[in-house]
Amino acid sequence: MKKRHVFHTILLYGACFLIWVPLLIMGAGALMPEDELYWRYLSPLGLGRAEAEEYLRLDNESVPTTIQRNSLRCTAAQLTEGLEASGAKLTPHPWMPECWQLSGGGDLEAMPAFQNGWFQVQDAAAKAAALAAGAKSGDRVLD
Repeated sequence: MKKRHVFHTILLYGACFLIWVPLLIMGAGALMPEDELYWRYLSPLGLGRAEAEEYLRLDNESVPTTIQRNSLRCTAAQLTEGLEASGAKLTPHPWMPECWQLSGGGDLEAMPAFQNGWFQVQDAAAKAAALAAGAKSGDRVLD
């Protein structure tokens, strides 16, 4: 074994030792400080413990799949019918016209509506940014 590999192995085991021994001796609380100052100043957003836990919980939740219709390829009625025929459920987006939240239906890429280019998966905020830019036909836009 080369010296470098031996060094990396020792370093790896040393790091594991430094993490797991305090955890085994003091319990899981050893890595979860209760000190409010820790949560206030060491979390990336300067959140307290309750806010940090809520942020992390929300960050790990599933978000709805948002799609936008390709108006050059289909009408809204065609898109709705095509996706519902694939077993998907469409709900109009709450604040962005021509966007829908999609659930069910399985593999999106296997749906005929996707293969025909009738929609693309893109968050409504992306469309809002494009609309806010105010680009007109013939304008050059760097995205």
